[in-house]
Amino acid sequence: LSSVMLNKNNTRALKGAGKAYKKLHKYDLAIKHLKSAISISSFDSEIYYELGLNHLLNASPEIAIKDFQKSIRLDKSNINAQIQLAIAHELSGEDSMAFSIYNKIIEDNPKSVITYNHLAGLYMQLGDFLSAKDIFTKILNINSKYSRGFLGLGICLDKLGKLPQAVRCYKKYISSKPKS
Repeated sequence: LSSVMLNKNNTRALKGAGKAYKKLHKYDLAIKHLKSAISISSFDSEIYYELGLNHLLNASPEIAIKDFQKSIRLDKSNINAQIQLAIAHELSGEDSMAFSIYNKIIEDNPKSVITYNHLAGLYMQLGDFLSAKDIFTKILNINSKYSRGFLGLGICLDKLGKLPQAVRCYKKYISSKPKS
């Protein structure tokens, strides 16, 4: 904030203040500072990304969608912005758009475990545990040490009535995360 007070046109300081306020859960102040940063530098993908995150955290997914879209237009390789865009669509009740975004990310990045995990989570939310199970199996084929994959697979198998297989997955999860 001292840097902002010294120079109100300091984009880096405004961005930094926005990130600091986000950590303090003061999303309105974060948004205010990030909007000030955009008014100075409207071609910074990171500012739009941070703004989108704060709008999501402030329960405004529809506004966040616009910010993430701007961030992606400025930096098409930002997978995190793409994932957050899909999450914002989920929170807005636009599941088909979220599916489309996740599938596009996976098409471009077939080993993106995080994207697969979000996709599986969406299937689970919708009660499609068979599809989610298949996605968790893909995750574990990509990274056999991804403990959340075992947990997700266990939950799916449990919901599908395959208790012995579910217990095996739960045990693998617990052995990798004994304090969970």
